[in-house]
Amino acid sequence: MKALICLTHYERLDYLRKFSPSYYNYCFLDNRFDFLVAIDGSAYPLIEFCKENHIPYMYSDIAEGVGINKNRVLNTFTGYDFYFFIDDDVELINHEVFMEIILFAQESNFQHISLGEDCRFFGNRKDVVINNFDIAFSDFGSGAFNFFTSIGLKTVGGFHSEFAKYKRYGHTEHSRRFSLNGLSKSSFVYIKSLSDNFIWHNPKGDKPLIEETNDKISIVEKTIMEEKLLFYPFITFSKFYTFKYDYPEWLPLRRPYVSPFLSFKEEREIVAIHSLIKSKESIKIKKYSRSYFFLFKYLFYSFPFIRYKKVPVAIFFNFLLKEKTLLKELENLRF
Repeated sequence: MKALICLTHYERLDYLRKFSPSYYNYCFLDNRFDFLVAIDGSAYPLIEFCKENHIPYMYSDIAEGVGINKNRVLNTFTGYDFYFFIDDDVELINHEVFMEIILFAQESNFQHISLGEDCRFFGNRKDVVINNFDIAFSDFGSGAFNFFTSIGLKTVGGFHSEFAKYKRYGHTEHSRRFSLNGLSKSSFVYIKSLSDNFIWHNPKGDKPLIEETNDKISIVEKTIMEEKLLFYPFITFSKFYTFKYDYPEWLPLRRPYVSPFLSFKEEREIVAIHSLIKSKESIKIKKYSRSYFFLFKYLFYSFPFIRYKKVPVAIFFNFLLKEKTLLKELENLRF
């Protein structure tokens, strides 16, 4: 089993800095998942950020919208069983959600699953319980988080190229093809009980470029949906460039609990700290403030749930102190 987690970006470097580490570090820890940042256009700050931190990425000469951006990814990264496309403003809280979605999809035979804010899934909505998960079937939904199987994508194809001129729209028409092909009971299969694994920042969007229906889709998209397309090719237009996982110069070494935001020296200390926590060895504590700083720096970037008081930092450090498992071995790792 192999899956690709792809963050789709336009020109929002602040979101890339804040939210990409959690995804990146998880994929580093689990070889079943690869990570990619797909940049729509050639925003120099985003490209430089990815280069500096050894994050696999792709970008294009011209920005053509999220649909064409996803087509570029699907045209290039063809060897995966599952694909996760996530908007740049979605913050990961619990990484276990990815395997939960895959297992649920396999058990229930779903080829396309969405997560998001509950209010964004509507239209002939039907709420049910399947395999102990709260599920909603609906005609309309969010494009912030979408899961696809390779089988499903081969059947329905890519995102419609008509929306490139608007640089938005198209995910509803694409999702509807799963229903038209008999792969789903509705356009959107929304797992309510898993959406709390993310924080949906949902910044205020741009004003609609063209007239929208009461269902918040564009008139152009509604017209295309009336054609009831079963398949549409993976069309791209502008030239794009990819720094993939098979390029050794862009692939960091797979070491446990490595973060692109730490130096190699700091990484060694974090590995030692984590091994001590896991082993729960009784070791005399030496309070190296420098090591505490590295640990906090790693936790802040890698585990956002700490910032949202699911596990307060003070409680975490108290646990370390009570268990007496911290800093003895660090001295041997210093350079």
